[in-house]
Order: sequence, then C-alpha cells, then structure tokens
Amino acid sequence: MISFDPSEESGPQITVAMTRGTIVVIDMVGFSNVARVLEESLDAHSVIGLSRQIQAFVDRALTQLPEEHVHRVVARTGDGVILLFEKAEDAHCFAFHIHVFASEHNVQRNESLAERRFRIGMATGDLSASRAQDGQVEYAGIIIANAVRLEGAGVAGEILVDRNTFSALSVDSKRLYGEEETVKGKRAETFIARRCRVKIPSQENKPVIVRPKFNWRTLSASGALAIATAPLKRIVLPAESKPSVLATPDKRKRFSLRGRLALGCLGLFVVVLSPFVAGIAIHLLTRNKPVVIPGAQAAVDLYRQKRFSAAFPALESACALDSGEACKDLGDLYKNGWGVGSDEARAFKLYFMACKTYQYVWSCTALGNFYEQGGSVPQDYQKAKDAYLAACPLSVRFDMDFSGGDARDREGCYQIAKLFQREHDDSKAREYFLLSCGPFHPDACDLGGEKHHWSVQF
Repeated sequence: MISFDPSEESGPQITVAMTRGTIVVIDMVGFSNVARVLEESLDAHSVIGLSRQIQAFVDRALTQLPEEHVHRVVARTGDGVILLFEKAEDAHCFAFHIHVFASEHNVQRNESLAERRFRIGMATGDLSASRAQDGQVEYAGIIIANAVRLEGAGVAGEILVDRNTFSALSVDSKRLYGEEETVKGKRAETFIARRCRVKIPSQENKPVIVRPKFNWRTLSASGALAIATAPLKRIVLPAESKPSVLATPDKRKRFSLRGRLALGCLGLFVVVLSPFVAGIAIHLLTRNKPVVIPGAQAAVDLYRQKRFSAAFPALESACALDSGEACKDLGDLYKNGWGVGSDEARAFKLYFMACKTYQYVWSCTALGNFYEQGGSVPQDYQKAKDAYLAACPLSVRFDMDFSGGDARDREGCYQIAKLFQREHDDSKAREYFLLSCGPFHPDACDLGGEKHHWSVQF
C-alpha cells in the first residue's frame, strides 16, 4: 500500500517512508527519430509538443481507472513516464489503455513517423520514498530498474510484467498474458516475465496488406507470379475480405496496370541478370578443381624416383607454368645440390614463390626452415612462425591416413609447435603437436596429450 503522500509532508527535514506498489515504465518507440525530424524541420521547441502528446496519452489512460485509484509520478523521461500504482490491476488497466489509444491514433495516420507506439514494463515490490530539503520527492528501489529492463525487452504494443505483478492481477487480466519466459536485461541479467500483446482490430477504412497463403504442391503458375511480385505491389482490400492467391479464378484479385509494369520490370531484370548468375555458379563449381599443368606430374615423378638430372629441366618447365609442387621440388635440388650446383639463394626464392604465390603448404615448411636457421637469409623467428602457420592452417580438414594428400604439412605443424614450446606457450604447443602426431613424429603424440602406437613400415 502506498502510505507516503508527499503533499502531507513539509519542512526542511528529510522524510523517508517505505511503500509497496507496482512501477510502470512507458517508452515511446522511435522517439529519437521523430524528435530529430521535428527539430531539423522546425526547431527544438517542436519536440516539446511531442512530449506533451505522450503526456496526453498518459492522462487519457488515467481517466479509465476507478476514481479511488492511487498513483504517483516517479519520473518523466521525455519519451515516456515512470508511474507508481498502489494496485497491480490498476497498473495493468492503465498500460492496456495506453496501447488502445495509441492504436486508435495510428489508424487515422498514413505516415509511419506520425504513428505512436509504446513499450511498457511493470514490476511490483518494495521501494522507499523520501522528501529532500528542496521539497523534491525521490523514489528508490530495485523494482524501478526491473521495470526498465522489462520495458527494454519488449516490442511495440506489448506489456511485460514480472512474477509479483502477474500474481496480483485478476483472473480475467491473467488470461491476456502468455506463459512464463526468461528475458535478458543488460549484461548477464535475466528476468522471469510474462508478455501481453495488445491486439486491436483495424477499422474498416484502414487498408490491410493481404499476405498470400499457398501450398507448394498445388501452386499454379499465376499463383507463383503473384507471390513473386508481392513485394512490388500492395494488394489493398477491406479488412473482412481475405482471399488467397490460390483461390478459384473468378475470385482472384486481378493485377492493375502498376502490377503489370512491375511484373514486366521483374522479368527484364531476371533476363539481364541470368548470365551473370550462371557465370558465378560455374565459377563456384569449378574454382576448387585442380588445374592440370602439362608435364608437371611427369617432372614430379622423376624427382620422386631420384632421377635428379632428368628431373631438373622438367621441373624448371613445370615451375614456369605455375606448378607450386614443381617449384618446391626444384628448390630441393638447388638446396641439396642434387643434379645441379648448390644454390641456397635460388632455393629460397623458389620456396618463397611456391609458398606465397601458389600456396603450396609443403614449401612453406621449407621456407620456415630458412628463416629459422638463417644463413643465406637473415634469421627471423617471426617470419619462420608465419611460414609454419601457412604450412599448418587450423581452418582446414585433413585425413589421417598419411597418404600425402593432406591439406596441411605435419612437418610444418611440428616445427611451429617447437617454436611455441620455446616461447613457453604450452597450450598452442600442445595443439600443434597433436596436429603433427604421426609415424614421422611419434614424440609429438605424447607432447600433444595423445597416446598412439604406430606400426608403419618404411
């Protein structure tokens, strides 16, 4: 019960009283947008008229309450108001009529900026009321914040109430609310609330947009055309008449001239756009298919057979044709002096081109070795790490049969794991050791936290 009456207190002292009631928070949706248009079109004084219009909705809703009801104004927020009611039923009645009067206002408006929509939150509990020395009455209590959070969690035309408010409502009022749900506040806050959606039937002179109902199995050609052009053409009918697009021919809504023009423009747009769509589809279907480079496979086969003298000219030709694998193998020949004079600078350039230009991951491991060891190039651990990461990307999937067709190089995974281990980043090191776990690095399995027993013949 609201036992504190500010009008009864006077004097310079500070008076504090405890009370219990229902807080109602009202907020106009889109207030800032409307206020900005008014101020830019007219002046700042015009925004006062908008606030007065909101107050008029509040005053009119209060007239629908019993004469013996008790309420207090907690705060005026410009785009709304915060009120304290003694009874939760009076608070519900007030909030319900706010939406009713707003709907009546909107029916007579054609511009969206002229419509007024509200969100309302209500919470019931204890709070304190105090009169300061300047005569101002201040209210404090967690239920004010709860009501504000509930208002923020709603949408236009809704009332959100907490559990205490719902339990204090009459049976008839409770029927208007849905089941309990959990709504989010700021940060990690959650509230148990019920939601009332105020549905006001449109007046007969209010246009409605008929949304076609259809069944894909029985969809006719004309029905498909009507559905395709629905966003371009508003079908305006009386509220009591709601025919389906798939109705019998004599009951269908015929297209106006504007509808026919829209349909023609849509058809022209489809005809012009279809070649581009087809090209994009072909590109997406073929972009992941490997490009066959003439002579590349034969050159790689000669390298694997260790016929280095014969492989050298073939690898040079395949590398010139943009084969990343051939460039990497050619770099191996130059680095180790197999079938050609040793040239680490040339090998480095070939590894760099195969890794950076052709994204051949196995060459990235060799490139990382150059940066890590130094010598022909300056030692650079960061560049080595970048190269190893390129050889062992985390975002790709690979098989576990060690057949050589993986999308990452396990040797690169092993090397980057060792770098992370050197930097004492144990979490990253374990992750990459696990990726390099296999018959070539059985110790990586233990370092990655997995136990494996490999029986691989070499």
